[in-house]
Amino acid sequence: MQGIELIKGEERITGLIESGVVSLNLTVVSSNEKEEIFLNLSGRNATTNERLVWKEEELKIGDDFVVKIVDNGESSTPIKIDSSAPDDLILQGKLRAYSALKKELEQAGLI
Repeated sequence: MQGIELIKGEERITGLIESGVVSLNLTVVSSNEKEEIFLNLSGRNATTNERLVWKEEELKIGDDFVVKIVDNGESSTPIKIDSSAPDDLILQGKLRAYSALKKELEQAGLI
């Protein structure tokens, strides 16, 4: 069972799932109004169809961490477990994107 271990300072978080997907995402958002960097360590359990989140954090310039690929071991306790169907999650994402784009267009005076 392979997974991802994230080490940031003294904090050590391991995402392991026996059957499913574990992913580490770094997202940089740049616009006229803001610049943000997000880290997300999450996964989907193929057996239970649950989405597990081990770490969600906004990063700052200069933050550093170590990422290790691990084989076996013990998974950290998730901070969130979401049993929504994948279609529900896609719809939620589209609604968040719509709201953000609508706000940006309103601020620019285009709608």
